[in-house]
Amino acid sequence: MAEETYTNRPKGDPYAGALRPVAQTKAPKLAFKAGGREYRVDLRNKFGPVIDQGELNSCTCCATVAAVEYLFAKREGKWLMMSPLFVYYNARKISGMEMTNAPILAAHAPAALLAWGVCDDDHWPYDLNRFNTPPPNEAYRNATVLQAVQFARLGSIDEIKASLSAGIPAMFGSNIPRGYYEAAERTGLMPELGKASGPPSGHAMLIVGYDDGARHWIVRNSVGERFGEKGYLRIPYSLFDSHVWNEDVWAIGELEKIGQRTLIDGTVSGAVDDFQRNGAAQTQSAM
Repeated sequence: MAEETYTNRPKGDPYAGALRPVAQTKAPKLAFKAGGREYRVDLRNKFGPVIDQGELNSCTCCATVAAVEYLFAKREGKWLMMSPLFVYYNARKISGMEMTNAPILAAHAPAALLAWGVCDDDHWPYDLNRFNTPPPNEAYRNATVLQAVQFARLGSIDEIKASLSAGIPAMFGSNIPRGYYEAAERTGLMPELGKASGPPSGHAMLIVGYDDGARHWIVRNSVGERFGEKGYLRIPYSLFDSHVWNEDVWAIGELEKIGQRTLIDGTVSGAVDDFQRNGAAQTQSAM
């Protein structure tokens, strides 16, 4: 894919913005001991309004910031709107693509959040025309580096459910064909595998629950609240299994507070350092 440079009018696909890594990136994995999985989980009541990413390829950053807003609401008892645009600029700094409306690797978004923090939306609002403008110093001074927040890869369906059962949402990248989004926009439910078609879209979203009885995931999108169920949708297990990038599912939250779990295969700080050193090369190999 050739790099396309934009000036002040971004162009993008509302169901796009995520690149699939060619090789598994260096990052810790979150592993759980047996047990602790609920039959049904739904974390939506602690989330704020669903943002519309518009024509920016910022889905990974919208998902990451939503996870942190959820954590803040749980911890502080109130909701604070944070700035996906701030994280999107810094994630593209890791990717070497600051001046382009570029799709990025999903893990670069939480890595940017841990490296530079996130400011509130008042200090860097989601204005599409500012996508290639560096955030001002005031925004960086306002940004909070959330020491308690970590991210780690989830290596199996069982571990995704264990993370959600512990109150930790999970971001994922996928190449679900467009027809499934079009159906979910109307009904809130993607069809079963094989029941829709269209070109695949590299897109990231945030898993906020699941239902083993109905056999679907509850997912927060980033195309506004007119989509699906006030911005959320349900994805059948069969479709998820077929189109989600297995190496690109990430728990984001206070992982140290989860019982019966361990981080293996590296550290979060080591992953952030590696992404900052090698992010541009990782991005180019994925494009």
